[in-house]
Amino acid sequence: MQAIKGKLSADRRWPDCQQLAIKIFFHAATIYSLRDATKTPLKSLDGGVNFFDFASAAVIARSAFDTYLTMFDVFFAPNNEDEFEFNYIVWQLSGFIIRESKTSNPEMREGVNNSKQYIEELRTRIQATSKFNSLKPGEKNGILYKGDRKRDWKRIAKAAGFSDRAIIILRNYYSGYVHADGLSGLQIETAKSAKEQIELLEAHMLTMMVIMSKTIIIYAEKFEESMDVCKNAPGSLGLAQAYAKAINNLS
Repeated sequence: MQAIKGKLSADRRWPDCQQLAIKIFFHAATIYSLRDATKTPLKSLDGGVNFFDFASAAVIARSAFDTYLTMFDVFFAPNNEDEFEFNYIVWQLSGFIIRESKTSNPEMREGVNNSKQYIEELRTRIQATSKFNSLKPGEKNGILYKGDRKRDWKRIAKAAGFSDRAIIILRNYYSGYVHADGLSGLQIETAKSAKEQIELLEAHMLTMMVIMSKTIIIYAEKFEESMDVCKNAPGSLGLAQAYAKAINNLS
């Protein structure tokens, strides 16, 4: 990521890929910091309470996985320019369309108005793509005015190199922590010792290593500068490839 930071691009869409890559890096750094324990100050107890927040690590790992899939789908999976333009604009619209709602806050109004102009530009651009025009009327309206597009995340994950078993773990298991299912609640209840909490946290750290490794690999394959960085750090790309494969060896 640092290798291409600030690099000028003839295509103004590509610098936005960095936003998602940096988000993944932030998630990785946060999970790493959780390994040092979380301290909660309690006035009733001298020194407060320390614990290893594996539940938050699980939620972050799921967010990192979804971010990687979005980055892959928008920037690395498209087979042609039309598909790239379509995927990119759907991604942009899904976020900015929220800002079409009215606001009474004068400090926010200018930003909202600027966003509305950008949204209209995106709508014009996407309607010029063949992929958009191949959709049904209801699908078109959902994209244009709700930022809604039904994505087959399992298909995207498989295209990104994840096995069926890995997808079940990364989406279904981690969804349990995001949405607080019974298994996540049971693990929080039963993992009372530091050793038990650390074991769970380190499992989520491994997941994060897999996602970071896959990010390194696709960057190295796409950007010459990133590949040069890997070549100057002997074994780094091979290690990333080993971690990337590890997730598919889970039983």
